Amino acid sequence: MDRKLKVLVVDDEKEIRGLLQSILLREGYTVDTAATAEEGLKSLSSAVPDLLLTDLKLPGMNGLQLLEKAKELFPGLPVIVITGYGTVEDAVRALKMGAENFILKPFNIKEIKNIISKVFEIKRNFLENEKIYDYAERTVSINMPSRVELIEGAVFEIIKNASAFFSESVILTTGIPLSLTEAFANAVMHGNKRDETKQVKITAQMSRKGISVSVEDEGEGF
Repeated sequence: MDRKLKVLVVDDEKEIRGLLQSILLREGYTVDTAATAEEGLKSLSSAVPDLLLTDLKLPGMNGLQLLEKAKELFPGLPVIVITGYGTVEDAVRALKMGAENFILKPFNIKEIKNIISKVFEIKRNFLENEKIYDYAERTVSINMPSRVELIEGAVFEIIKNASAFFSESVILTTGIPLSLTEAFANAVMHGNKRDETKQVKITAQMSRKGISVSVEDEGEGF
């Protein structure tokens, strides 16, 4: 039997928590609840849910701060925010911060069901499509002038593409960003001696098996 999907509901209003819990239980989900963002973070740390449903207006740490923390800890966790009509701008901001959708108060029960169902459908499709990366390869080529301010962007472009094959934690713990930054900086500052008429050529090949990056400059070496 398939595991039930679990939703964590964070709202400081007891009646709202109860209503959402009742709706979600009837839809077949497992539900945990929290009255504050701090309680929500503790719950996330002890048992990661499949979806976080949080109000934006919370005492202490607000819903946007909870969203930010949740995405830092669990980048793949879907988040839906709850907001009143007077805080739609905050909901838009939440979407820019990584929330999948938002629900307006007062609730429309059918809308809640549809939004949550759609978020889970997207997540399922993403996980299914992700399987193709076991067989895929990707090559990223960057030809840039020898300008120090372009180094960070070049590193970001490589990491962004590598994230299709490896988790953020793997990329960070293996020191890839620092290694790339040092290699690109050496090519710009020592190889080409910051001569903007000379190019730095970067070629990155990546797959589930690993990442290979070559860096060429047009200088005389060092």
